Amino acid sequence: MAGASISKTLLIFRHMGLSVYAARTYFRHQRDFLFPVILHYWEIYRENLVKKLKTLKDVVWTGDGRFDSMGHSAKYGAYTMLSTTIIEIVHFEVVQANETSGSQQTELEGCKRSFAFLKQLGLTVPVFISDRHRGIGKWIRESCSGTKHYFDIWHVARSITKRLLKGSKEKGCEIIACWIKGIQKHLYWCATSTKGGFGSLIAAKWTSFLRHVANKHTEHPNPLYTNSNHGELEQRKWIKIETQIGENGQYLRECYPKYKLGEEVVRDVKIPPTYGYVDEMKKLLFSLSRAVMKEKFTECSSKAPTSLASQFPDRVGRTEAVEAYNKRIKQNTNTQLFPTGEEQNALLKATQESQSSQSKSTRKATNTCRTCKQPMRGHSKAKCQQNAGY
Repeated sequence: MAGASISKTLLIFRHMGLSVYAARTYFRHQRDFLFPVILHYWEIYRENLVKKLKTLKDVVWTGDGRFDSMGHSAKYGAYTMLSTTIIEIVHFEVVQANETSGSQQTELEGCKRSFAFLKQLGLTVPVFISDRHRGIGKWIRESCSGTKHYFDIWHVARSITKRLLKGSKEKGCEIIACWIKGIQKHLYWCATSTKGGFGSLIAAKWTSFLRHVANKHTEHPNPLYTNSNHGELEQRKWIKIETQIGENGQYLRECYPKYKLGEEVVRDVKIPPTYGYVDEMKKLLFSLSRAVMKEKFTECSSKAPTSLASQFPDRVGRTEAVEAYNKRIKQNTNTQLFPTGEEQNALLKATQESQSSQSKSTRKATNTCRTCKQPMRGHSKAKCQQNAGY
């Protein structure tokens, strides 16, 4: 039930000299008693969740996959479906790599199976949120016409942060590190302060940050968002527009392997592993006095390095962090729309009208016959001569 490996647990017991049953007995008990109980409980639990979801409207779903190992050689892939409306995991699918063309396709297959299972139970997926998996996005776009698909903003923010961190390590780009947190907060604000489906306004707010870091907060080029929504700002490390980075505008990096220039190292194990030290440590445990144990502990503790958190001297303590969190919870956490809902509706309507007018103006003219003025598609030359009076 705890998820520990039975082989490692039995090995520890064997080192301790404990008498315990064999692994074969454990697997038999697991197969005959433990697994049936877990599966029965899960089915009852899921059935109650399905009954609850059927009474709700506009249920929002989110899904994500994980693998049993890193890299491209995973054997299993598990895809989990969570309903954010009730904050409960409703279903999950485990896909083995040989069931698909490879381990990378197990996430898409798990998503398809999850959708099919929910449909079989009589549940719909009107809104679905996932990471930026291209296969899942294409499948939902082509096969699930009634589902609105959104990307999880956390994955987008993480991707942007990785690129910013990489860029801040280049020569002359160190100032980017000062703006990473601000960029993350601005991305979340762009999404939460805009009505759903108004993607052009989100893009206008997001691109305005390129002018914000250069201390330009008004007259943005996008007409949907011309002025920044903040007051006076304190002095910061502003970035000049069109600043040239590196030598002659090039990004240069020198990298050397840390150990023997990448040459492989093969070592022969001279002494086989031994486990006799376990018995010796057991004897010391019962023979050493408390004073000697305390002295040894104090001596080793004095040599311990400082924690990794000590490199951040400005961080607040646990008590202050909990108080600030409770204070934010008590306040109204709903982000207000900016511009207001009516203004966004007007902007959205104007944008749609301009796009429709542009599409009409750029529509390709139909080719017609010079003689009979009929469309050239499916045009018959004999019929054309007859209509023209030849």
